[in-house]
Amino acid sequence: MGDVLDTTKRLTKANTKVVWASPEFVMQEKLLESGEIPIWSPTTGESAGASLVSSARAVSRGLRFRSLETTIRDTLAWQNARPAAQQQKMRAGFTAQRETELLKKLAVAKV
Repeated sequence: MGDVLDTTKRLTKANTKVVWASPEFVMQEKLLESGEIPIWSPTTGESAGASLVSSARAVSRGLRFRSLETTIRDTLAWQNARPAAQQQKMRAGFTAQRETELLKKLAVAKV
């Protein structure tokens, strides 16, 4: 995930600061249940490693991957081509207000 964020930041020339949260914080805030971070899976508990599915069989049958840079550029182009209202209301992820709330909680937790 760090590579995805770093590459996205480099390609977009965004002045973004990444703030990492512990798995405990994610669970405490129920971010999985809410759908706010749907691509994360915990390292412990019932769903530990749920996203760690091997692609070896698909690769052996011809699956090919595009570069991370290409995927990021194409995803951003797709997002920017969507109507403005859809760009602002994503099906997953944080609203600006929720992100601010979580960042405040993280800052307090780290003190």
